[in-house]
Amino acid sequence: MSEAIDIGKAAYGWWARSLGDDGAGRMARAKLRRCETAADALAIDATHALHLALGGRLQSRADTLALIAVALANIRDPHPQSAAARMGESLSALRFQALIRSDTAGLIRPLRRALVQIDSTANVGRLARDLFYWSDKTRNDWCFAYYGAAAPTPQTPDILPLSASEAEE
Repeated sequence: MSEAIDIGKAAYGWWARSLGDDGAGRMARAKLRRCETAADALAIDATHALHLALGGRLQSRADTLALIAVALANIRDPHPQSAAARMGESLSALRFQALIRSDTAGLIRPLRRALVQIDSTANVGRLARDLFYWSDKTRNDWCFAYYGAAAPTPQTPDILPLSASEAEE
C-alpha cells in the first residue's frame, strides 16, 4: 500500500532544493520560467525531480506536472497568503477571470503573468496543491480568495416545519 504524500510539503521541498539560489537552481528556474508548453517543461530535468518528489503520481497528468513546475519556478519568495488572495490585491478582474476560465493545459501563460503581477510571491505549498487539484472547486475557492471573502461552508438551515395553518397562508 502506498503512503499518502502531502502535495504542498513535497512541492515546497522540491522548490527549496531544486530551485534554490545555487547555480543549478538558478539555471533550472530560468529554464522553467521560459516554458510555454507542457512539453517545454517536461524537457527539463528539474520537472522530473518534482515528479519524483510527488511520488511519481503525475505521469498520466503531464500537463499538471508541467504547470506546477513552471508556476513554482515563478515564485521567488514564499508568502503566507495564497496566490489567489495576493492576486486580489493587484490583478485586474478581467485578467483574473481569464485565468480562472483556463483549463490545466492552457494555464501556464496566464498564471505565469499573474504571478509576475504579484511580485512572484505566494504560498508555495498551497499553490502546488491548488494546481494539482485544479477543478471547479479550486476555481471557486480562488474566486472567494481573490475577492477577499471566506468560502461558504455548507450549513443546515434552522427552519422548523410549518404547521398546516401556516402553510395555507
